[in-house]
Amino acid sequence: MRECQDLVELVLKGALRFVGLEPPRRHDVHTVVEAFADRFRPEWREAVTELRPVLDRLVSDRAPAFYGDEAEGIPASELFGEDDARRAMSVADRLLDLYARLLDQRR
Repeated sequence: MRECQDLVELVLKGALRFVGLEPPRRHDVHTVVEAFADRFRPEWREAVTELRPVLDRLVSDRAPAFYGDEAEGIPASELFGEDDARRAMSVADRLLDLYARLLDQRR
């Protein structure tokens, strides 16, 4: 979960830089990509809109994925299961593919 969240954040920040925007210094940047959707190819606009609920969830799960539930003493490994990991990996894979295609535009 953690690694996918980091990857998603970095890919989105890289995409923002690619279109000439300095990404905000925070973890949740998908809303910025959405706000400047006109600078992206249609496939990016569609993907970010479609993935928004999952991206929102990844952002809200970020701290628990790092620290677990400190109040209840539950480690992160017990908060998230295989389905959570597969969902996060699917989003990361999709964004990586889009990012690779975005970078190919430069050639």
